[in-house]
Amino acid sequence: MQNGTPLRSGTFKEPNPYLHEDVIAIEPVFGEELLFEVHWLLTRRCSFSCSYCPPHRHNNRSPQVDEVTLIGGLERLDGILSDRIFRINLTGGEPTIYPAFLSFINHTTTLSSIKAVRIVTNLSGPDRVWSGLRKIAATKPGHIQVVASFHSEQADPLSFVERIQFLLESGIQVVTKFMVAISNLDLLRKLMPTLSGLTDAYSHFSVAVQCVRDLGMDVDNELEMLGRTYLNNISHWYDQRSIIVSSKKGLRCESLGNIDDLIRSGKNSFKGWTCDAGLRAFFIDTDGSVFSAGCKPESLPLFYLFDEASEPSKLQSVICPHSICECASTIRIPKRASERS
Repeated sequence: MQNGTPLRSGTFKEPNPYLHEDVIAIEPVFGEELLFEVHWLLTRRCSFSCSYCPPHRHNNRSPQVDEVTLIGGLERLDGILSDRIFRINLTGGEPTIYPAFLSFINHTTTLSSIKAVRIVTNLSGPDRVWSGLRKIAATKPGHIQVVASFHSEQADPLSFVERIQFLLESGIQVVTKFMVAISNLDLLRKLMPTLSGLTDAYSHFSVAVQCVRDLGMDVDNELEMLGRTYLNNISHWYDQRSIIVSSKKGLRCESLGNIDDLIRSGKNSFKGWTCDAGLRAFFIDTDGSVFSAGCKPESLPLFYLFDEASEPSKLQSVICPHSICECASTIRIPKRASERS
């Protein structure tokens, strides 16, 4: 077909734009605000126990720092990044089960350098958490963003959707992320009508469908179209990037839309590239150790956030040491090919 590749199911899928091109840079979009991204692993403990979750992300015996230490670290981070506008991305484990979770979120509203807090959650936390987020959102609209990850092995679909609607009614921006697999496809098909209704009713809701692996099957066109609601609204999340590609026709700069396409085409290898991790991003582990990114390109931490005697060095880019970049958050960090790559 002229406009797409026919699937066995009779639907059509857009061709992968990167298969026959070389990516040479990922850059900010000209004229748009680029936030310094802080990814903070708040806790490794989780209310779920999914079979695919790696041990370095889920450990219910993992130690947690106390509230005083955590808030002190937040204030120190604000001082270190005093000349930057940044967003904190809270991950886990399940961040909402950290005892001082709401206190931490409340404190972020008092620091002018923090543009937003993005919470990656399975939505299984207690009602007091979501009611607390509603109160915070009412005092500082736009400050809270929620990435609701649907884990089909343990999530209750009805409760999951009810929590999404509660957050949307609270004015909180929500994107729901699904990882499509053969085992959960039927369940996702059943959820599609409800989710489609929410995307129609709330402009601050979108869906991201991730299908980066070969599932040995074709994903419904309707499911793919629902997943495009995130791509259409990506600028609302400060996630928009430009990609520069080289082909026989020369260089071309365009918006980087679906990062899954980049991964599926094998263009997510940036070894030897100059990456702005460390210059535009931090990753903070549960013990306060700070790396330039979640992929930890350094062998040792840059500094320890909870240790006042541990002084950070000057913010600077890194040379990527990894063969593959698999996480969307690290792929989005601006980077460019160098002569050594």
